Amino acid sequence: DEEKKNYGWNEWSDKSRVVIEDRRDNENDIIPLITTKGAFEVISGEQLVWYDKNSKVPLVSPNYVKTGKESVGVRIQSFDSEGKPIQYTIKENNVDKTITLDGSTFINENGDMYFTKNELYDRAVVNNLNNEYREKLDELISYDKQKALQIVSLPIEKIKYELDNLVPESSLSIRQDDSLKKYDYRAILHSATDYATNIHEQIHLLNGQLTGREGKGVYEAFYLGNGKYALIKKTGIKNPLVGEHIPNVLVQGGGEHTFDTYIRGYGDRDATHVLEDMSAYLADVKAAQNAVLNKLSPGDTSGVNSLMSFNIYEIALLQTVEQRNPNYLKGPEGEQLRGFIKHTLEESMGLVKKTYNDPRLSAFRSEGIINYRGVERKGSILKRWENLQTHPDARALRETLIKTYGRGWTQQVFGFSTIDGN
Repeated sequence: DEEKKNYGWNEWSDKSRVVIEDRRDNENDIIPLITTKGAFEVISGEQLVWYDKNSKVPLVSPNYVKTGKESVGVRIQSFDSEGKPIQYTIKENNVDKTITLDGSTFINENGDMYFTKNELYDRAVVNNLNNEYREKLDELISYDKQKALQIVSLPIEKIKYELDNLVPESSLSIRQDDSLKKYDYRAILHSATDYATNIHEQIHLLNGQLTGREGKGVYEAFYLGNGKYALIKKTGIKNPLVGEHIPNVLVQGGGEHTFDTYIRGYGDRDATHVLEDMSAYLADVKAAQNAVLNKLSPGDTSGVNSLMSFNIYEIALLQTVEQRNPNYLKGPEGEQLRGFIKHTLEESMGLVKKTYNDPRLSAFRSEGIINYRGVERKGSILKRWENLQTHPDARALRETLIKTYGRGWTQQVFGFSTIDGN
């Protein structure tokens, strides 16, 4: 209290704020690291910087030093008791010069103050974070600077909680073309004898047309229904490599034909080909189930079994890209891929659950003995879903889902929230 009195520490100080930014690589590429509200001190060497209500300028100036590549720039930002940025008037060559805080940074006329990264962590809000949490914070900064700034403004336990539950952004950019609605299952429901197969093949045709029109040799286009479609950048990974991340326990029991056809086949295609047939099967299952609910013959009813396979393939695709082309996932193309897979997994699992909740759709359940290449096994969509939830061989896929979309979403969509499947 005596120190506060001597140095003018008062209610105004509690309205101050410190913003710390990383500018070491490029002055135009600012990475917000730390922000604090309330009374503060800035430490540099053995000196302190105190802020006073009356002068509103530092009473003691810090040492301004640069410590090399690993240093982190520090800016100080202050506000008055009404939360308005403060203007400083200083003397420069006997002429008054006013520095206006624009709400972002205050650049001291003496230059930048620098700490090494370790010193920064030791002296800022995150001083109680161990190496594990610091690494998580660094990773977050690499792909979402604004979220990093928000998190480090929180109390320490909340920071840890947020860092423990981080998931990368997975928003999906969707394009709209109402002329494509003629391809929707509702539009062709009364113009085909096998609704499922008819729309499945039409969607393949449409995806090819959209890719040719807008893909520029770099992107694949996938129709999502109701005139909506999305462009996904190719990964540079061959389609069969996705199969290396799919355990046999998720193939056997109904997924053998699908695996041989769509994963082992199409060896010259990019791994995004997995999304091509997810798009087509989503459309054909909607068409077939809509036909049944309208008391019409659906044609092929095996689509739900295939959807369960493609749920697994999409998760394996994420794991494959993470291991073989991790930089892809750090850019906007990675966010688009995560968004597309999230969207289609939600739709697909919604149709799977609907199949077992509505007795009118029992024909789509594909339960029973199957014979594939002379081998008989009990086919079961539910068993493969259960294996995804709990089987030790599927642990890596569970980890990928939770790490990508979070425990809450994974529990809601797939029915598990831990890597061990509990």
